[in-house]
Amino acid sequence: MKTLHKFYFVTFLFVLFICPMFSNADELTLDSGFKTPPDSAKLWAYWWWLNGNVDKETITKDLSEMRKQGFCGALIFDADGSGLDGNVRVPVGVMFGSTQWRELYKHTLNEAARLGISISLNIQSGWNLGGPNVKPENATKQIVWSEIIVTENNAEIILPRPPMKHNFYRDIAVITFPVKNINVTKNNSAQSIKRRPLDKLPAKSAISELGGSAPNCNYLIADEVEVAGEEDAAVDDVIILSEGESLEKTIDLQTGVLKLPPLKKSGTWSVIRFGCTCTGARVSTSSGKWQGLVIDHLDADAFDIYWNENIQQLIDDAGSLAGKTLRYLHADSWELGGLNWTKTMREEFKKRRGYDIVPYLPILAGKILSSRDVSNRFLFDLRRTVGDLVVDNHYGRLKSKAHEFGIGIHPESGGPHAAPIDSLQLLGMGDISMSEFWSWSPRHRIGEPNRFFAKHPASAAHTHGKRFVAAEGFTNIGLHWQESFADNLKPAFDQAVCEGCNLVVWHTFSASPKSAGVPGNEYFAGTHFNPQHTCWNYSADFLTYINRVQFLMQQGLYVADVVQYYGDNVPNFTQGEWSNVAKSLPDYAYDVASMDAVLNMTVFDKRIFLPDGMNYKVLVLPDVSGINLFLLQKIYSMVKDGATIIGSKPKRVSGLTNYPNVDVELKKIVDELWGTDDNSVTKIRRVGKGCVVSGMTAAELLRNDKLLPDVKRLRGSLPDGQHRLKWIHRTLNNNSVFGGKFEKISPIKFALTPEITPQLALDNTSRTEIYFVANLAAKADKTEIAFRVTQKQPEIWDAVTGEISDAKSFSQENGQTIVPLEFAPNGSVFVVFRKPIAADSKGIAADNSTQFETLQILDGDWKVKFNSLSGLSEPVIFPRLIDWTKHADERIKYYSGAAVYQKEFSYKKANRSNQRIYLELDLVREMAKIRINGKNICTLWAKPFRVDVTDVIQDGNNILELEVVNHWANRVIGDAKLPESQRQTKTNIKRLTAETPLLESGLIGNVQLKESIISSESKIQMK
Repeated sequence: MKTLHKFYFVTFLFVLFICPMFSNADELTLDSGFKTPPDSAKLWAYWWWLNGNVDKETITKDLSEMRKQGFCGALIFDADGSGLDGNVRVPVGVMFGSTQWRELYKHTLNEAARLGISISLNIQSGWNLGGPNVKPENATKQIVWSEIIVTENNAEIILPRPPMKHNFYRDIAVITFPVKNINVTKNNSAQSIKRRPLDKLPAKSAISELGGSAPNCNYLIADEVEVAGEEDAAVDDVIILSEGESLEKTIDLQTGVLKLPPLKKSGTWSVIRFGCTCTGARVSTSSGKWQGLVIDHLDADAFDIYWNENIQQLIDDAGSLAGKTLRYLHADSWELGGLNWTKTMREEFKKRRGYDIVPYLPILAGKILSSRDVSNRFLFDLRRTVGDLVVDNHYGRLKSKAHEFGIGIHPESGGPHAAPIDSLQLLGMGDISMSEFWSWSPRHRIGEPNRFFAKHPASAAHTHGKRFVAAEGFTNIGLHWQESFADNLKPAFDQAVCEGCNLVVWHTFSASPKSAGVPGNEYFAGTHFNPQHTCWNYSADFLTYINRVQFLMQQGLYVADVVQYYGDNVPNFTQGEWSNVAKSLPDYAYDVASMDAVLNMTVFDKRIFLPDGMNYKVLVLPDVSGINLFLLQKIYSMVKDGATIIGSKPKRVSGLTNYPNVDVELKKIVDELWGTDDNSVTKIRRVGKGCVVSGMTAAELLRNDKLLPDVKRLRGSLPDGQHRLKWIHRTLNNNSVFGGKFEKISPIKFALTPEITPQLALDNTSRTEIYFVANLAAKADKTEIAFRVTQKQPEIWDAVTGEISDAKSFSQENGQTIVPLEFAPNGSVFVVFRKPIAADSKGIAADNSTQFETLQILDGDWKVKFNSLSGLSEPVIFPRLIDWTKHADERIKYYSGAAVYQKEFSYKKANRSNQRIYLELDLVREMAKIRINGKNICTLWAKPFRVDVTDVIQDGNNILELEVVNHWANRVIGDAKLPESQRQTKTNIKRLTAETPLLESGLIGNVQLKESIISSESKIQMK
């Protein structure tokens, strides 16, 4: 009996121990996760170890503060850049990977494990992967050449060594061929005549970047119109004089003397010596002595050497925390230019393309071989091979090495700098797809196409079964502690979310030691945000907004009607939604897919499916003339199975593999799919169970098929041309809410979406539909929006407040639910459909807006208490609530920090049981913590600055305290007027000068008490 009692007691203790874990998991519902987001939904920090200037005290402080404020991940990013753009470089600290640096790193992992923070590690200092121990033979390479013209048989000629960099050069081959269409100059160099050059040859040769904002690079496939006789020579006439080990037998590698064999026929011959040298690409923005060449991104051996010399020891240092606390490895953006050679290039090219690269090398020297078309096809194959080798031998090696230790990767591998890569393929290969978005700046990356790059990692994630779409967020160049949370950061975040982002990595959170003062050390770019920021201790509500949005946007699957295949050109990028590349917006959402994603698609019930259940109604082909034959065969199979394909009839295969037979095979397939009629009229051709559509956009086809828009703004208070509503839709199986702590599951599996059957994916009865709708306009917009959902109750979820309520006004009409919504300037809302209702159910109110009636303006004197750094020991009386920068006292004019506004007021409650009382502020710069009668309510940071105070306001006398905080900028600007000994601030940032305009600060306008009233009709005219 005692044994039985002991058993029950032990069982009780066991249950008592494990129940909290199970109950936490069981309690995570859509509602609870939204109100209190789990760790998986919380943002990360780009934790800048600026110039290696960091210490253990700062590390512990930063991690503790991150955890307290709502961050759950930190990317250790050792880099400099502090002295750029006219600022002062911070003192050099310890060097990346040194013994001292590793001690700080191990301290970080231990502290992060204690606090429950996930750590990611940038695998170098700065970016462009490389460093001080990278030798030229392992660095990025390019093809170089020298040429002479021979007009008679010579036993020997001097063929100079091509130009080289970093004292590195290796010969590839010496080739010759008879040429025409040239003049021979006195120094035996060739000048082509009678033809135009190959268009954009440096870009087509993969030796340059093509812009910094993910441009459309399909123009590289095109060229000038063919002209008969313009070729310099035929490929078959190219003679390889020497190559590989035989080079030393035919050419003196020092003097360039070449033993020239007898030429087969008289005439003019070109002799070209091809070799490779370093591109000269160097590590960017690194700390201290971590300088050097970039490793060869095409060479797996170069990556393995770098790993063994620099990264393996850091994995070993992590010990048991590898894969648990050290969860991800990161490599930052590619800004190293181009490259087009590696030691195994000839073998790799032959294996991947099926023919020898060497006879075609004269094309890189500007020659047209056989025809302009053949030359461009070769250049296509060269770029494609470069792109494939970057996938397999660089990022693929990073992934396989990291996975050996249970660690995931999230490199910024897909641009936006237009390197010779297939961005969607690379982004889809990472465990987390990651790119960037920029907050607004007055002088850098002006305009939406230069700021938002979330669409391509989102598409990569959606088409490769990845849950997370991460972004280096809020980057900018030009502002320092000047970004408005309400007017700049919120709409930037909301727009990135609408394009698919669901995990922000805040750029930049700088580690700044206590000795650096306040605001302290900062990178020259990014939105500065860390514990030294004046707003840090007031930011929890703002950060919770981000985390709530991210939680819902991590649920289920993205919903899109259209997927666009973007071709196999290299470089290849998809642009933001401003480009509407699939021609489906504004009514139908879309994804963009790389070739490897399309090859993974299947067809079920005439819809196109990926393994995780992601599905689309139509596939759109790119507007280019060439296509990959293997991909075309896949499309043929999909159409036979019931898929709908939109696009023009391809005219040729992209490259030279198996040319010209490959074009014959292509013609057979395209004639069956598109028919033999090559005109461009609109037509829909039935093939098998599916169809092929040409001469029509995706939006036109879907409208013709009577498919309702997924989201449609029917009318609103802002007229066309002024409203800026964006939206995104995700669908969730009701039994699969995702969330939890990072350490509970491996980072690799954690980032994957589970696979589901097509039948379950199409079962709308058991699904929750989640729509995020954002007003990106700086004006209020009262609207009516139709959603393609019926027989489910619309709910309004406010991520700013965490409030969830059923929509009181809605109607169901013709397959849509119409919901009136009111948006504040830069406002946003979730509309969620999950609870079944009858087909004829509708709301009982005229709209879902709350109308407010002013009860009392809290005018008169306000006591305002500034902190001691202001030099103001006593409260200051403000007769009116004015901008601090308009105050006559310079101690207030240039003040940065928090100030407490206090007012006593009398209030008489009405005898209405349903009366709700709100406090509303006209304008806050930047945040206001609200206290009434000693009770903290919330921090207001977004418009409208309004909060329900019904439960804290009392009859009679009340004490209102508004703790308002602004940015650092004004004090830094004011200090610029003062001698250094009199300054309150200390920072390396010097872009803020005495002439820099001040920022609005404090409480401005009125503070009012308002009563909510239920309106029987809308008070804003719809247009």
